[in-house]
Amino acid sequence: MLIKNFRKNKGMTLPELILAIVMMGTFTALYAVVSQFTSKFFQKNLRVDTETNTYQENDILNAQSNLYKNFDSLKLYLSQPGYNNSFFTTLSSTPACSDDPQNDWNIPSSYEIKVPIDNKICLQQLIPESPFQDFVKDSFKPGIYILYSLPKVDNNELTFNKIPVRTIFCRPRPFCTTS
Repeated sequence: MLIKNFRKNKGMTLPELILAIVMMGTFTALYAVVSQFTSKFFQKNLRVDTETNTYQENDILNAQSNLYKNFDSLKLYLSQPGYNNSFFTTLSSTPACSDDPQNDWNIPSSYEIKVPIDNKICLQQLIPESPFQDFVKDSFKPGIYILYSLPKVDNNELTFNKIPVRTIFCRPRPFCTTS
């Protein structure tokens, strides 16, 4: 019985063959598009820096993580009571922005600050601190500052991979308690 049915089967008809080829082509194209889209999330995005001829990561999570590490180093140094108070008194209304804060703000080289090429770091005063003469009095009030990065963008338009990063800190650190 099985041999009899097998002899009657003469293969696929032409419409079945065309439908099978179209389905295989559609599946292959869909697989290629989806795998190309998902590979963007798993591969490292690198770009070449033309000035130094080196590769730089072009990944927003790594860039923000590196900026937060730089901010932690900056906050650690700027919140020290020994840092020059006159620098902060000049911040009254306009923020101090720098492409190289380590040189511009006189930060020692032991605090390794690496600002990405397409960002600049800014410091702005929210609440001014008391004058330096009141430092030893009980009436001394610490200052609150915002440290943020501004991406250098064309036409002042932010994109999904050019997001500003910001943090807040208090100085001088010994006066910044939660009690």
